[in-house]
Amino acid sequence: MKRLIQFIVITLLGLILSRGVHALPSGFHQPSAISHQHSGISHQHSVISDQNSTLSNTKQNLTVSRRQQEAEPTKHYLLLEAGKQYYDAGKYSDAARVLQQAAQAYQATGDILNQAQALRLLSLVTQQLGEWDKAQAAIDSSLSLLETVSRGGERVWAQALNTKGRLQLLQGNAEAALETWKDAEVRYAKANDSVGVLGSQINQAQAMQSLGLYRRAKKLLTQVRQTLLAQPDSAVKAIGLQNLGNVFRQAGDLEQSKDTLTDSWKVAQLIQSP
Repeated sequence: MKRLIQFIVITLLGLILSRGVHALPSGFHQPSAISHQHSGISHQHSVISDQNSTLSNTKQNLTVSRRQQEAEPTKHYLLLEAGKQYYDAGKYSDAARVLQQAAQAYQATGDILNQAQALRLLSLVTQQLGEWDKAQAAIDSSLSLLETVSRGGERVWAQALNTKGRLQLLQGNAEAALETWKDAEVRYAKANDSVGVLGSQINQAQAMQSLGLYRRAKKLLTQVRQTLLAQPDSAVKAIGLQNLGNVFRQAGDLEQSKDTLTDSWKVAQLIQSP
């Protein structure tokens, strides 16, 4: 009987121990799973952090790029203005260098009108330097660019034609200059630029004088004078009359020259007075 009881007890203990052995590995594997979960969550946080960092860097890059794009037009404009200032100061070599840079800068950004303007000014500068081939190439390039513009740009067109006419007159081709300045007048009229119209008419009169067409030149200049006198007093009016007076003097009409220059002086005095 005792042996039977011992056998039963031993058997029960064996079953209990057997189940306990199977239960322990299952319990030991749980921390490993939890560890993997924590690792996964940590990895997700790392990925999110990397994404946030990437987005932040992208925003910073976009901001820098936008600032650079906004700064580019200002930089190009300053080059163009510097070229004009050098030209007005008679520093033609410096003007040519800066205007060449401006033309290249505008070309890089695809700004056709301003590129054409820079090339037009470059032609004026190289005319002053007596570099006729460069002057011709610059104005030809300017006009070629303007031909690709479908809308707008009439004033730039007119200015470029004025520059071309000047080069033609300097090269002794007064007849071609006259026709070019007539085209410039039409362009100025389309741009509603009355000052430009008057300037191109004065240029035409100079070409007429070179061709010996003195009566036509005097008639045109007289019309220009009357138009200028009818305008409100302004710096533009004073300068226009001064230029016109000089043209009268070059034509040998000293009386008209004196009267026109006097009118210019009076306008200048009026606009300067408080």
